[in-house]
Amino acid sequence: MYYIPNRDFQLKFIRFYLESFYAKVNDFYKQKEIKKIDLDEKMINEFYDRTSRFVLASNFLWAVWGLLQAQSSQIDFDFI
Repeated sequence: MYYIPNRDFQLKFIRFYLESFYAKVNDFYKQKEIKKIDLDEKMINEFYDRTSRFVLASNFLWAVWGLLQAQSSQIDFDFI
């Protein structure tokens, strides 16, 4: 079974993460007199879309790793 938080939870996490990140970035920009970045829903959704694709790639790579380990590892472990 695959356990992953639902979309709403992920979006809340991403919002919190980006708010924290951009708070620090904007503090730095303020010191350098650079225009601050305003977080909006589009940025949050784009971040979600991009990270969702990387979840698939990561799972694929771990699956390949498990298959290779099942064939070649000397460790007595059920990799598959």
